[in-house]
Amino acid sequence: MSWTGNGDRVTDSANVVRAGLSDEQQSVVDHPIGIPATVDAGAGTGKTHTVVARVVALHRSGTCPASKILLLTFGRKAAAELRGRVLRELGPGAEPPHCATFHSFAHDVLLDHAYDIGLSPDTIVLEDADARLLFRTAYNDLVLGRLNVDSTAFPLRRADELIANLFSALMRLKQSAITTDEFERRALAAGER
Repeated sequence: MSWTGNGDRVTDSANVVRAGLSDEQQSVVDHPIGIPATVDAGAGTGKTHTVVARVVALHRSGTCPASKILLLTFGRKAAAELRGRVLRELGPGAEPPHCATFHSFAHDVLLDHAYDIGLSPDTIVLEDADARLLFRTAYNDLVLGRLNVDSTAFPLRRADELIANLFSALMRLKQSAITTDEFERRALAAGER
């Protein structure tokens, strides 16, 4: 017997294979649609198994086709694993849910709406490690005189600490939506006081 809509249960135990699900995991699978929930679970607790069971339950009950479900995770490998496990459970011919990393999904949304928000569709979003590497390369180019800038204002000793602090300041500006031009304007105005 299936239950759908307006906070009703997605399914009951008779329609979902309970294989390997604890009572807590089954309650996640059966949680009503439209009512927010938080699942707090540590490593090795069966989160992926539970998510796969939830997708299968939603799909098989007719509540929501798997192809209309978005599954986000942190790593590419985890996203691929999640997609593969859902496909194995749904069987041949089923259209899978969209499985992606948070970063790749946000990147796709950004590119899909780039013109709407005044960005070029050629915009590149850097992950933290790539941004740090690019920043270090730019700093080294500055110190080695490869840029047309006076590098004497930057102390060479404790360069790693300086790079980390400059990068941290840059990330805070980014999170506050302050451009480098705006930061420069404010800094120069503050220096004139």
